[in-house]
Amino acid sequence: MRRINSKRLLNRQNHRRQANGYLITELSAAIGLLFIGFFFPLLDLINIGFIYGSGFTLNNLQARQCAVVTKSEANDPAGIIMWGIPQQWKATGLGRFVKLQGDPQTSVSYTNGQTESSGVQDKNVVISTTIIASPFLTIPFAPGVPGLNAPMTFQFFSQCVLENPNDANS
Repeated sequence: MRRINSKRLLNRQNHRRQANGYLITELSAAIGLLFIGFFFPLLDLINIGFIYGSGFTLNNLQARQCAVVTKSEANDPAGIIMWGIPQQWKATGLGRFVKLQGDPQTSVSYTNGQTESSGVQDKNVVISTTIIASPFLTIPFAPGVPGLNAPMTFQFFSQCVLENPNDANS
C-alpha cells in the first residue's frame, strides 16, 4: 500500500484555495450589481404590469356601472362613477397595492351608436380614467425615467352601449 505524504497533500490543498479564492471576493460585488442593475428594475417592470391591470379593472368597473345610470348621475363629481367606485377601488383589492399620486381622474362622454332598422339609435358612453402612479422601488440611476424613478401616467378608455338610450339625455 502506498503512503500519502500528508504535507504534500496539505500544500496541494492550500495551493488550490489560493488559486480559486479570488472568486469569493468578486461574488459580493457581482451580486450587488445584479440586484441594482437587474432585480430591482425587474420588480418595477412587474409593478408596471400590475398597475396597468389594476387601472384597467377600475376603468372597466366604471364603464359597466355607467351603462346603467343616467347622464346626470354619471357626470356628478360626487357620484358613484367619478367618486364612489374609485374610492372603493383604492380602499380594497387591487387599488390598495397601487402607489397613487392623487385620486384617479374620470371623464364621461356620450356618442351616437348604431341605428336599428326600426329607426332607434343606440347611445354609447365613453369613459376615460387617468391614473398617476409612483414606482414600487425608486432606482437611483437615470433620473426621470417613468416607472423606474418617476411617476408614470396611465390613461384608459372604455366604451359601452347604454342599456336605455334615453339615459343619455337625462
